[in-house]
Amino acid sequence: MAMADKFLIPADHPSLQGHFPGNPIVPGVVILNEVVRLIEQQITNRSVVGIRSVKFIKPLRPGREVVLSVDEKGSDALNIVCEHNGGVLVKGQFVLSSKDAA
Repeated sequence: MAMADKFLIPADHPSLQGHFPGNPIVPGVVILNEVVRLIEQQITNRSVVGIRSVKFIKPLRPGREVVLSVDEKGSDALNIVCEHNGGVLVKGQFVLSSKDAA
């Protein structure tokens, strides 16, 4: 399975008030939550149950479109890359489980 999708975190997202006032940066957990949401929309027989690795390379400002690319890595993992304007923001590997085993 290979997939691509897009998302953005709006400037009025509640997490941005304190992260950081006057210079907002989207928290990593918000980015990861959106990635998991998009993956689980695309795969119906499995779910994300963990993260093997994740690296935040560049900060994400609110309101900027992120391109998510996902590639299967064996039967139990997905490699993910999040980019903005061709620059890598986040990359990592997520662990999958069948929904029956979760």
